[in-house]
Amino acid sequence: MPSFLNYYQLKLKLNTMKDFLTRVELHNHLTGDYEKLHLAMAKTGFKRTILASDSVTYDLPTAEYVYSGYDTETAITVKDKVKVIVASIHYNYTVFTVQVADWAAFNLTRH
Repeated sequence: MPSFLNYYQLKLKLNTMKDFLTRVELHNHLTGDYEKLHLAMAKTGFKRTILASDSVTYDLPTAEYVYSGYDTETAITVKDKVKVIVASIHYNYTVFTVQVADWAAFNLTRH
């Protein structure tokens, strides 16, 4: 029988969050398509801002999003979520998703 401490450690491990960065490019888009995309992505937990280690929030470049998922998620599962969202808005698009381990940026705008 596992001890309470082992159970607690396991539970913490299962609830570990991973961060992912996703870029979406809409090809031959119409006016308003990106606004629709931003709203749909936000409803699903994708943010257009990122929190830096100095506790300052910055805006990401256009059509880039950060998503925090559980430990069981991968870049593939997050990419698949994005594809469903984007396909409901536009038919011709590109998606790139990566798990974030560390990041650095230059000249981002404070939110």
